[in-house]
Amino acid sequence: MRYFMNYFRGRGVILWALMVSLGVHVLVFSFFSFVRLSGGGVEERSSSVPAAVIQKITAADVVVPKPKIKRFEGESERNKRAIEYDLNERVKNDYSFETQTPVFDAGAEKAVEYVEPVTEFFGSTTELRKICYVVDGSGSMQGTLSMVRGQLTDSIAKLKPDQYFYIIIFQGERLVESGQGRLVRATPKAKAKANEFINRIRFQGPTNALNAIRRAMEIKDFSGNGAEQIYFLSDGFDLEGNTTSDFASVIENMRQSLAPAARINTIGFWVEEDDIAILKAIAADSGGEFVNVR
Repeated sequence: MRYFMNYFRGRGVILWALMVSLGVHVLVFSFFSFVRLSGGGVEERSSSVPAAVIQKITAADVVVPKPKIKRFEGESERNKRAIEYDLNERVKNDYSFETQTPVFDAGAEKAVEYVEPVTEFFGSTTELRKICYVVDGSGSMQGTLSMVRGQLTDSIAKLKPDQYFYIIIFQGERLVESGQGRLVRATPKAKAKANEFINRIRFQGPTNALNAIRRAMEIKDFSGNGAEQIYFLSDGFDLEGNTTSDFASVIENMRQSLAPAARINTIGFWVEEDDIAILKAIAADSGGEFVNVR
């Protein structure tokens, strides 16, 4: 009897444990089922958002900042950028908008007008740029040496840097020249050498102008261009039977052959009437002018 009671008592404990275990599993299963069903409800509710709202959101532009990418620069590219930076800095430092703003000035047009150079020798003027001085250095000019030196020095000193010059002194058949057969630019150095040459001038011998005038027409610059203006200074001629018209014609024919573009300005020093006529004819034939010094 006791045996059967113990048997049923053990079975009751087991049954009770099974019932408790079953109850726990039911509770756990019910809990997870509730959680899942709740999640499904949320999902269903979220999908119930009106289609118009979803379309408006998807149609809106999304602003996304551009990524910052450092561009690779080779050596040449870096050098180029450095040069550009340096140039920009120099421009910025050297100039300003104020200084570059043009200001109209009624008198500015006159101020910038091109002005031809005006060269003067014993009152005879020229605006031409390539000049050859031909000076009578005969003994009869001895009393005028100081004046001639002063006029030559002053005339050459006032030449502009883009002008050219040459000096020829004639003493009978002998010619004394300031250079090596070339018109030289009127640079400070060339002017200084010309002054030394002028200070060494001595007057002597007879008057023979023809060779000197020919030489002046033959002189060229380094580009092969001849003198445009010839200054011819003399106190008279030893014509030995030639008439005034004959001598002037010889010089004009020479000019037409050697230097047709050259103009001759003649200067007479206390010259006689016959000599004045010759000097005037020489100047007129070439489009030049005559000046009589007394």
